[in-house]
Amino acid sequence: MFVKWNPSTETLSELEVAIREGIAQFQSSYIEYFERNKSEEDVLRETSPRVILIQGIGMINTGKDLKSARISRDLYHRAIRVMTGSEGIGTFSSLTEEEAYLIEYWPLELYKLSLSPPEGDFSRKVAFVTGGAGGLVVPRVSVY
Repeated sequence: MFVKWNPSTETLSELEVAIREGIAQFQSSYIEYFERNKSEEDVLRETSPRVILIQGIGMINTGKDLKSARISRDLYHRAIRVMTGSEGIGTFSSLTEEEAYLIEYWPLELYKLSLSPPEGDFSRKVAFVTGGAGGLVVPRVSVY
C-alpha cells in the first residue's frame, strides 16, 4: 500500500486519515481480488496490507507479531533486489494476477501456515509504555 503524504504541507491528522482510508481501500481491493480468483474450497485470509510505504517517511511492515512483520520486510527487500537484478540483465516481468493468487493460496503454502503456533494474548496489539525510566515507578502500559 502506498500513502502519499507531504510533511511540509500536510498534518499528522491528515496522514492518519490517509492511512485509514488507504487500508480500507486496500482491504476492499483484496476482497475483490479474492472473489475474482477463488476456487470453491478457498477461504479468505488476512486482507490487511503487509507493506505500507509512506511518502517522506519510509516503509512500515505489519503482521500478527514482530516475526511476521520482519518476514514481510525481508520479502519486500528481496523483491526489490530481484527487480533491480532483472532490469540489469534485461527486463522485469511480474506474475499475472492469477499466478500470484495460485501461489498465495497454494495448498502446501496454506498447510505450512497452519503449522504456526497459536497467536499470543497480545498478538495484533500495540503497547505504548511510559514512565519506564523513572526508577522504581511502575510504568503505565496502554494496549491498543
